[in-house]
Amino acid sequence: MNRLNDEDINWKFIHSIEEILRKLKDEYLDIAFQNFMDGLNNNKKLIRESCVNLLTKASMKWNQVQLDYAFRCLMNRLNDEDINWKFIHSIEEILRKLKDEYLDIAFQNLMEGLNNNKQRVRKACVDLLTAASMQWNKIQLDTLFVRLTMKESKDRDEH
Repeated sequence: MNRLNDEDINWKFIHSIEEILRKLKDEYLDIAFQNFMDGLNNNKKLIRESCVNLLTKASMKWNQVQLDYAFRCLMNRLNDEDINWKFIHSIEEILRKLKDEYLDIAFQNLMEGLNNNKQRVRKACVDLLTAASMQWNKIQLDTLFVRLTMKESKDRDEH
């Protein structure tokens, strides 16, 4: 995993890691997960993007605690300027795998994101809430509907 810090990271290298992840025994998954999470803080954009991609590709291997942690870490990065649609898609993929109380926490995080002062962050949260709408319970859907319609009405009144 230390090679993720090298300058010569390339598609073949990432693809090789993906193949290894598919066959990796559970006892080593925690190490791989932590390395990818650490890579999210790397100062090189390519390495951060590669770690996001690898976290997403291997998300079916992560347990609920790991998925929750990955989701929250990725959500915290929404304020970064270099976030693109692939990053949002990665959050969505992880969000779709969350269950029970972790899904409830994700819903709360996304609802809080609607208060962010950056429009693109608010839009990302709306997109994610919408994409995962089949996972929300009735109370969450009602809350989301009221929140979005009130916000829309308020925005119209201000203009």
